[in-house]
Amino acid sequence: MSSYADHPVRDSAVRTQHYDTADGLDIELDESAYGSNADDYAEAALLSHHEVIVGQDKEGDTGSINRVTSKRRWGLGLLNLHFAKVFSDSTPWYIPQIPRRLRRRPEWTSNSDNALDHGFWAFFRLVFNYPEPGIKLRNTAWLDALRGLAAFNVFIYHWAELWIAKEASWGQGFGNDVNAWWRMPFLRAWFDAGSTSVCLFFSISGYVLTSRILGLIRQRRTDEVLIALSSGVMRRGIRLYMPIIILTFVLMNWAYFTGFALARDLELETSYPRELVRWYLQLTHLWMPLRYPDRWAEVLNIYDGTISWTIPLEYYSSITVWVAMLLTARVTKFSVRISLFAVLIYMYTVKDEWYVVQFLLGAIYAEYQLVSEEQRQRNAAIGALPPPRWRIIAFRAGMIFCLIFGLYIAGMPGHWIDPNGNMLQSRPFYDWMTLSWIPTQWYSTHQVDRYLWSTGANCILVAFGELETLRCLLNKRPFQYLGRISFGLYLCHMSVRGALKPLDPLFLHLFGLEGSVSGQKASLQYAGAYWVRMIVATPANFFVAGLFERWIDKPSVNMGKSFEKFVLRIGDGDSEGEELGQLPVATSARPSQDYSEDVAEIGQSIVAGLREVPSPVPANAE
Repeated sequence: MSSYADHPVRDSAVRTQHYDTADGLDIELDESAYGSNADDYAEAALLSHHEVIVGQDKEGDTGSINRVTSKRRWGLGLLNLHFAKVFSDSTPWYIPQIPRRLRRRPEWTSNSDNALDHGFWAFFRLVFNYPEPGIKLRNTAWLDALRGLAAFNVFIYHWAELWIAKEASWGQGFGNDVNAWWRMPFLRAWFDAGSTSVCLFFSISGYVLTSRILGLIRQRRTDEVLIALSSGVMRRGIRLYMPIIILTFVLMNWAYFTGFALARDLELETSYPRELVRWYLQLTHLWMPLRYPDRWAEVLNIYDGTISWTIPLEYYSSITVWVAMLLTARVTKFSVRISLFAVLIYMYTVKDEWYVVQFLLGAIYAEYQLVSEEQRQRNAAIGALPPPRWRIIAFRAGMIFCLIFGLYIAGMPGHWIDPNGNMLQSRPFYDWMTLSWIPTQWYSTHQVDRYLWSTGANCILVAFGELETLRCLLNKRPFQYLGRISFGLYLCHMSVRGALKPLDPLFLHLFGLEGSVSGQKASLQYAGAYWVRMIVATPANFFVAGLFERWIDKPSVNMGKSFEKFVLRIGDGDSEGEELGQLPVATSARPSQDYSEDVAEIGQSIVAGLREVPSPVPANAE
């Protein structure tokens, strides 16, 4: 994801909420900044405030918008060929190039310490895709960081497999040392909160996908709601599925030609065409319509270590929550929308679609924060007295308790059935929920634990959203970095685990242990081997996740935006540019509906573009 850019600001009317949008920290679709001119509203609903528009180049130093010519663009030089721009502005043509922010020359000073700092951090940013200093953050940047923490916890969760018997609760279960102190509540959340983190993904997505739309609804800008919904639906599939297509294709080819599968053990097909067909069929299992969990085995992709099972759930839930936005597009009262959403939540709970419930709850919390902000602005405008101190203290204490309860639930081990008695096993410290007031028979029809983990995730989300100290902490660069690479960290950590798995005997040998990981008993030496392994694994995963974000994730986002603009151009003709206030697109004398000659020109331009020698890029170019 590219660096932050300064953009021209026009005079604007007062709005309920204004976002100072930063470039690319969010892996979902939280593109919520608006141009302040009335003509920009529709464009802002379609385009991110920070994006590089096809056919334009936004210069951060002057705020001007200049034409991009084939001489100024690196890689494929295509002028006025809309379909080719979908690919030249995203993938695959500029992927082999170094991002522009890394080609810029740092501003050196005579201070030797500053020069050393520039040299080290420039190298660090190059290797790990670390954010640059002085980044501009939008109001919801804390959600990106929270999602990054969740992705990091999923990485810890899966890397603990085989090394730690996560399923065993304190005092119960199987494995060795079931009474170990690190199996106690809260402590076990370090290695066993991956399921809660996945639930947190969905509630965060529900928040960021609806926050801007809810703001438009509350301002009665219904026409722009339709544009925003259309834009989101058009781009969402490309944004979610393109990284999966590229990642699994690379992993499939690696496994077939090297004989070493990274994410999981595979029995390879007898020929490459057969392997290619299997890879394609694996992708089709992730398409809509989705039948989950009765198709659970098919949703698990064999090439990426089954980690992409959440992607179809994410897409399905995105469409569902946008339909809910359309349902309530003319409803401005918060209480009425909550009532309608409550009916939907009940319906999806009965159908055991907990992921949709999380999206809807995330949307409810997004509007709650919008309503709270509106109330604060009204109170400030009329000079109302602040609430009494005791109420503020009580509220903060309640939020701290909410956070503690969320972390407590986050580490709850998953249920398992006693094979002898076919009964739900005890989970010490959690039996007051799982065995006391939840009927055991519900486990046969619903994923009860998912709803408990979702409760913990929602408590964590609300606590971070309401406690300003925690939000400010998440705005720090290390946490924003986790948010930047979160999608890559989530999708790639299983493959990195497979690549480094041959080093496991070495980690054991460093502490005098012999044999395989599965044959070890809990000991201080074993713990040392585990932590050394994690010290090696963490930067390796960050490095791969940074590459993924730079070469796959961000281009996929750009491809979705370019595809949308391409479809709008050919679908709306010349009026589209006028309605959105975009710069006019140069056209030839032939009718715009005739694209037969464009196809031939695309091929010729591809060949010519590949032969071009990249021209130097100004240091201040974005």
